[in-house]
Amino acid sequence: MLSPCVLPLLPLVLGTAASEHKLGPAALKAGLVLSLVALGLFVATAGFAIGLDVDDFRTVAEPMQAMCRFRRSGRGDRVTNNRHQPGG
Repeated sequence: MLSPCVLPLLPLVLGTAASEHKLGPAALKAGLVLSLVALGLFVATAGFAIGLDVDDFRTVAEPMQAMCRFRRSGRGDRVTNNRHQPGG
């Protein structure tokens, strides 16, 4: 939720909430918490209802995390930094 690309917007959002009402930032925080809890409960309940097991989830999630780590490390790039630059 508070990823680096969202952090610069945080003062703007909190300032707007505070300018609307003195409890605006608290209401914003409560709304975020309640919506994330509701979403988590919904996903957990849906997963249980269709018979997903924690081990099944891990079987899929672990390779996906490994691929993301590999990609973010730069080793998964198709273009390398040591290419010959024209004119150089």
